[in-house]
Amino acid sequence: MAKRDQIIDKLMRDLDNYATFEEKSKYLKEHKYLDRIYEKYPEIEQGINSMMITSIQEEFGSPESDQFSFSKDVSNRELLRIMDLVEKNDEILQSEYFGKEGIDEMERVITEKNAIAADIKKRKTSLQNNIGTMRQEFDDRTSATAGLPFTGEEGGPLREIPFLGLVLPETLKYLTQLGAGWTDLFRTKGMEKIENRMFNWDPEAQRYGPGPEIGIEQAKLAGVLAEEEAFKEKYEGASPLYEDISDLLEVQELRKEQIKASGIDEALDYISMENLRSLLSGQQLESNEELLIDVPETTYAKNE
Repeated sequence: MAKRDQIIDKLMRDLDNYATFEEKSKYLKEHKYLDRIYEKYPEIEQGINSMMITSIQEEFGSPESDQFSFSKDVSNRELLRIMDLVEKNDEILQSEYFGKEGIDEMERVITEKNAIAADIKKRKTSLQNNIGTMRQEFDDRTSATAGLPFTGEEGGPLREIPFLGLVLPETLKYLTQLGAGWTDLFRTKGMEKIENRMFNWDPEAQRYGPGPEIGIEQAKLAGVLAEEEAFKEKYEGASPLYEDISDLLEVQELRKEQIKASGIDEALDYISMENLRSLLSGQQLESNEELLIDVPETTYAKNE
């Protein structure tokens, strides 16, 4: 028997020992002399490749239909469409977002943006809570009716004015709110300026209103709000752009998972992309598998 036929006989015998494509593929990849065999006998490589494609189709596809050659769940036509979309999206990611480097840089910017946003939010919330606490503490130790008859509470100098003292603090509250109170509607939480409590007497501090402490916190809050505004201007557009990339990457990943679940990746080890597309399009390629089955059956008997 010719050397070529002996090699084919040995390969076929060895491959017949394996039931699955994965086992056969592992055997071929670990074969020490396969590259030399292929170099000397290219037709053997062609025959092996044809046989492996058939094995992939039998394992991943639906033998009952020629429309599901490499997947039982996705048709050949849909696989072709998915492959085209993956290729097109890869081109978009490369041309519009500078490929992996551009995406990595965008992810770095978004990570930086999120960290800064979290820090600003933390400080802003803390200061707003501080101001709210100080207002509540003031309210707890004061009373809007302090100084009125029968309350027994000190009401401050305004209550001491004869006759007018009975209504003066309330009148001032009303006029102040009527004239400028509406402006607080447009202020950020914590930055309100026109407050009824400004005319409530604080017996502990001996003054009207909460005093300068809230103003000190508001000055700090104003600084954080200015920082927040500058932050928004700096990173304007970054999040929508990243969301576009994320959506594209998510869809891309789902499509690649569909391809991965089929036999496409495995087939590309034994067939060119051009020929694979032809197969998926329904074109029949010339098979070289017969090269491997032309060895007479008596050959096997002689070697048993």
